[in-house]
Amino acid sequence: MPLDTHVGESANIYFRRIFKVLAWASCVILTRARSYATHDLETAVFENFDFSYESCTTFLSYIDWNENVTDDQWSVKLHRAVNCVRYREDLARDANRPAALTGLHIPTMVTPTIAKHLPHLPPFYFVLPIWDTVVSNEVRTTGLYDSLEIDVLMKLSVPGDAFVDIGANVGSVTVPMAFHVGRNGTVYAFEPFRQVFQYLNANVAVNGLENVHTFHTALSDKHAESSVHVPAPLLTEGQNVGMYGVFKQNSLEPNEPLSKHKQEEVSVRTLDSFQLPRADVVKIDVEGHAPRVLAGGVQTLKQHRPFLWFEHSGSTPDVLTESDMAYSCMQFTEATEDTFLCSPHERLHELSSRMNKQTD
Repeated sequence: MPLDTHVGESANIYFRRIFKVLAWASCVILTRARSYATHDLETAVFENFDFSYESCTTFLSYIDWNENVTDDQWSVKLHRAVNCVRYREDLARDANRPAALTGLHIPTMVTPTIAKHLPHLPPFYFVLPIWDTVVSNEVRTTGLYDSLEIDVLMKLSVPGDAFVDIGANVGSVTVPMAFHVGRNGTVYAFEPFRQVFQYLNANVAVNGLENVHTFHTALSDKHAESSVHVPAPLLTEGQNVGMYGVFKQNSLEPNEPLSKHKQEEVSVRTLDSFQLPRADVVKIDVEGHAPRVLAGGVQTLKQHRPFLWFEHSGSTPDVLTESDMAYSCMQFTEATEDTFLCSPHERLHELSSRMNKQTD
């Protein structure tokens, strides 16, 4: 009995060793097979395919994810698509990207842009109404609207910040700022006019931005009506879309209709009513109504203490001179329009440091 037990144990040890050897051999064979398969796949992916912007856009335009193909063909297609997407920004910088003329009702350009004055920005696409003579025109021809303003706003903010764009127009500030604050940051963009708001959303979508929240509303103070009828921009003829405001400057009286101009119902809210979870920089361009917007955002300013950048003619808005607000303001004379830059007292040193840095 002891002898039989000993023989049995020896046999078990022997067979376990044989099994380990066979398992090791199988792993080696499988690894080499995978290596050959990977080599063959890489060869197939790069064979007869030029990884240029033109080739990638053509390929991705016609790829059919539901096509009935072999596993090998599927792998080649998938790897080509992944590489095209992974290097899309670099490919776009070196390419002569096409524009598109479209628009069933409103003549529209889908325009590739490169920011000539801020070359660190990536290549964008913008969807723009052709007959807008100011903001859209400058974005289409230079890649940005008011590069000095964009440069300042980027100095005021850092990746991860929450940027608030009040009077967002077609997104000429929203889009580059969404890139700047990054995927861990947020942009809240407000635009009151329906068709302009649609272009804003188109530009968020065409640039694949996941960190932008858009709001179709005007902002004012708590005394404003919740809904007003006002003249809206006509995008079918040449005009400055950005000159349209909801209210007559700093009053609560809605703008009066002009000849040929359509009327549009616009909702009105206060900034405080949105209870934003964060706000680090607030930009306001609302055709003279900034003091009312600020008055409707007192709690937001007290809670989040953002830097403020807003278009305004005259003295510092009264709401910012109140002692419990603790803000300091200066007129920024280098800006295109009369513009104020304001900072909470406790962030003045931070403001000085940020304004003196170079935009990355």
